[in-house]
Amino acid sequence: MPEQTGQTFPRSARIRSRREFEQVFASGQVHRAGPLVIHGARNSIGQCRLGLAVGRRVGHAPRRNSLKRRAREAFRCLRHELPADLDLVVVIRPHAPSTPIDFSAALRDAANSLNNRLGT
Repeated sequence: MPEQTGQTFPRSARIRSRREFEQVFASGQVHRAGPLVIHGARNSIGQCRLGLAVGRRVGHAPRRNSLKRRAREAFRCLRHELPADLDLVVVIRPHAPSTPIDFSAALRDAANSLNNRLGT
């Protein structure tokens, strides 16, 4: 259960459709941080959104789901610090186990870097 501090991950903060993923990939803006490859694009929605892509090479389903939960939790906790008009698609590559703090730091650095590259 999320804390009652307004840190939720509503459906409106998710990139769900194939078309939305393709738009972010087509922007061409990429930031690599260890096992994370983070693609970014501007949106007109007015809030930061997250999409996740984890391939089978990362591991079996429980491992992939665990990594996705960590990435979503990092996004949920950082959402208020991230630029409001940015779509982020996180591609997780095979890697050794890492901590949630690593995910948070990588996501924050990538969002700031992509925001600077995309301008206003």
